[in-house]
Amino acid sequence: MEASLHVERQFQWQSAEGVHLVSSELHIHEPCCLQSVTPASGLVVGLTLYGTAESVLLGEPEQVHAIPPNFCWALPVQQGNVLESRYQAGTRIAGAGFFLPADWLRCHGQQDPSLAILLHILEEGRMRCADTPCQVEQHITQLLHNPYHGKLADLYLEARAHDLLFNLIETLSGTRRPSALSHGERRLEKAHEIISARLHNPPSLEELAREAGISISALRKDFKRRYGLPVMSYIRKRQLDEAREELRNGASVTATALKYGYDTPANFSTAFKRQHGNSPSQQRRQDQGIISMQ
Repeated sequence: MEASLHVERQFQWQSAEGVHLVSSELHIHEPCCLQSVTPASGLVVGLTLYGTAESVLLGEPEQVHAIPPNFCWALPVQQGNVLESRYQAGTRIAGAGFFLPADWLRCHGQQDPSLAILLHILEEGRMRCADTPCQVEQHITQLLHNPYHGKLADLYLEARAHDLLFNLIETLSGTRRPSALSHGERRLEKAHEIISARLHNPPSLEELAREAGISISALRKDFKRRYGLPVMSYIRKRQLDEAREELRNGASVTATALKYGYDTPANFSTAFKRQHGNSPSQQRRQDQGIISMQ
């Protein structure tokens, strides 16, 4: 199995009440499956930052789920259930998953409406998905790129794990609350809105700073803190996410490459595979249900 994949990063954290987190960044060399046995009944909640895999709850019948990036999910499980992740060769994938014990949800669901909704998902027994807000992507990016060592690394991991769990719970329960933004945060929001509106023809860093009314140095520093990536890296990620959806809807690789500013389809394919784990043509075959084992 070791030859089939390379673990680029992996972190684990567990609270005193049994809430458990695993966050990983993997490079899959050969088709493989990873299995885990759920220690108790509860809810598995998580998200994929990039890449795609099949998550299978083994049993009669099997429950097969393929959750694309930019979605978070909640999956009810019973004690002893076997969860299997199936990966195709060449996949690069990063994500995080929490296990929330049923007893923990029942205890705290009586006191908090957000956890009460998650408890309802558990008792209903059906998977639930939701769009992933930028804040959630930011927290998992920070989690995977821990800048500290020793005891500070442990404290940073615990803080980011709590941030990520809190945002996942709010997102999946539909109870995310609007927060008051400072003047600087409003300018960052404006920069983000400009990027979203102009993904096909994004502004330069200087243009973006000027249009958002923020200095270039503040934009560089604060945008990464808020959204988890430098400005231009974030733009490329969003463009490649959009490109994947357009390919899924039938757009040609060449037209999509030119639309998002790539000089050649080959350069586009390299960037696409780096982010999504598959080449554009492999992604299209996968979306059509034809899995390439090459």
